[in-house]
Amino acid sequence: MRHTLLRSLTIGLFLGFSFSVSGFNGPVRFSDAFYAAQKFFYNEARAKYPKIGSEKGFPEIPIRGSATNEELKKIEALTDFFEARRVFLRETGIYAEQIYPEIFSFLNAHPALSVGPSNKQKFAAMEKYFYPFFYVFSQDKHYGFNSVIRTNPCPIVFCLKDEKKNNLGFNVYNTSKKNFEFNISESPGLAFISVTSKRPMPVKAGSTGAVKFTVDVQKLKKDSTFKVVNLVLSDPTQPKLKVIVPVILLPSKDFLNLPAHCYDLSYSYSTFFKHIALQKEKTSWPEKCPSGDCSGNRSYSLRSNDRHYSSYGFGDLCNIQYNLSSQTSPLYNVKNNTFKFVYNEIGTIEGMDRNCPGSEPGSETYCPPDAPNNGKELYGTRKTECKAFLPPGKTYDLKINVLFNDLANQSYPNTEVSWLGEKKLVVVITDNNDKLVSKNIVNRSPFHIEQKGLSPGTYNVAVFPFTEDGKLTPSFNLQHLNNGNRARFDFTMGVNVEIIGHNLPAKK
Repeated sequence: MRHTLLRSLTIGLFLGFSFSVSGFNGPVRFSDAFYAAQKFFYNEARAKYPKIGSEKGFPEIPIRGSATNEELKKIEALTDFFEARRVFLRETGIYAEQIYPEIFSFLNAHPALSVGPSNKQKFAAMEKYFYPFFYVFSQDKHYGFNSVIRTNPCPIVFCLKDEKKNNLGFNVYNTSKKNFEFNISESPGLAFISVTSKRPMPVKAGSTGAVKFTVDVQKLKKDSTFKVVNLVLSDPTQPKLKVIVPVILLPSKDFLNLPAHCYDLSYSYSTFFKHIALQKEKTSWPEKCPSGDCSGNRSYSLRSNDRHYSSYGFGDLCNIQYNLSSQTSPLYNVKNNTFKFVYNEIGTIEGMDRNCPGSEPGSETYCPPDAPNNGKELYGTRKTECKAFLPPGKTYDLKINVLFNDLANQSYPNTEVSWLGEKKLVVVITDNNDKLVSKNIVNRSPFHIEQKGLSPGTYNVAVFPFTEDGKLTPSFNLQHLNNGNRARFDFTMGVNVEIIGHNLPAKK
């Protein structure tokens, strides 16, 4: 009877999420990096509360799959907070059918659920220890910093965002031909949660019943960092028959001690190519992009020493390659949170020979270098940007250093051209509502910018070439005129972003 009932009920969220269940394939030995990531979070917790090392409920590697003790001993912990998170999320995406059940099993009745803020050291350690689980479950992109938001198959997860009360709920679908009626009860002794659904709750055959409950965040914050709550649906006519629905309650980013950091590095570009004819009897015409990838928007993993490069071109007339890399210090924390990205664009562009009128009527001669001439033009847009998250509780300064190198286009005008040309680089800072905070035109290298007194929030830092016409529109063009030789261009830009936090003045 119990199995029949379970097959007849399907649980889903009001918010429109749907759950898919993957087949369990048995124990897996995860990658060394996955185990190294778990060791990182364990070390972070132990630094806050050393006694955690002697407690059985907090192993160094909670999600271990089929790895043996001897194998795990040989693995060194990662040293970067964001790399550890990235690795944990990546592995979860690959082995969801193994990692999710292991996480749920580990969390069930875990002793950390009774740790409250009165035990400050241990409470802070629990937050560090369970960080990767927050990232796996949460719908808040500040945990994953990824455009792909994963929906876990089970249990149900809610991210609490309101400071006071959160009205939550999910649906129970009765797919059988029999009517059911359920009492709903929450885990005992939880003052922060109350069921608001009608009790008993009727669920007719082929229809839906709504389970609603309220979470008081102020009471929850006095209790624990996060909670795994069991909502029990019991049939009044058969008291022993119960359906237990595990619910994980997670705080939003505002309730956690996330460090100040940069994230979401991206690069957007559009590229066009045309023949330039400066003769009055000729016109300019564009060249089609044969590779089809001359425009786009790309996102990049942060803190990677690998160079992410892409190349494309316009046949023999122009070849282009751009590279983007980023890095931080191996120890990324509140005091050491500098983020650097480097952009490099190199390539070649053809000119075009043209004969000028000769001294005799009807004759032609090779044009001198200073004569107007046909040529080629590469134009479009380039924009590199990242976001900076400044957590509550402080004011912040953003220090930005920009360095760039460009071919001067002086010593070898026929074989080298300036990528930047007459354009200028600009650094633009906007807030989360796209309101302009500051703009700084980069007129030399190196160039230093300091934006002081920023309030907590999310800011966007963008760097791009533009034309000084009063508009902040990315604009890029490179011309090669007066000569038929192939010319090369090579531009490198490094941007260093440092976040400095200042404690708020004490209230009088």
